Amino acid sequence: MDKSDENVWHLGEFEGEGRFAEGEEVTAEVDETQRRLHARLHSGGHLIDMAVGLIGLGLKPSKGVHFPGNCAVEYFGNIEIGEREALMERLNVMMGEIESSTAEQVDVHIYTYEEAQAAIEMPDYLPAGRPVRYVRLATSDKGSPCGGTHVKHVNEIGPIRITKIQKKGKAIRLSYEIA
Repeated sequence: MDKSDENVWHLGEFEGEGRFAEGEEVTAEVDETQRRLHARLHSGGHLIDMAVGLIGLGLKPSKGVHFPGNCAVEYFGNIEIGEREALMERLNVMMGEIESSTAEQVDVHIYTYEEAQAAIEMPDYLPAGRPVRYVRLATSDKGSPCGGTHVKHVNEIGPIRITKIQKKGKAIRLSYEIA
């Protein structure tokens, strides 16, 4: 979404010769299977973040990557090497419990910047004066600003599993996969 003019841009491959003419009607197709996969992977990263918060690890979110075969969320902080296996199991169990016990749908809310300042903890990287899209997986989720694609209900993510916890520079990386 281009926030300067509220346009949604779709990137793709042009199949044909020449160029589009201004005002020419075009057809775009979304691969529904791929779209759903990406929504599951992206929402899976949010589910991990929710579980990390509920366990109370005190880690500060850094970034995430949500591509097939390369999914991870990173946090500033530390988890000792000897604690990582037990923590992976604890987080995996917690995510399963969240998926099975959540009744409500994922909540996506768009706030004005001023509404967001009053309603949520505002990260300092959000540009002032712009709308804020905020996503909560469940009522027990503190949520986060996000422009990504999401499932409608956490149980659509499917079986998710953290596969590795490792130190990456100043961050801790939690790699994951979904079935």
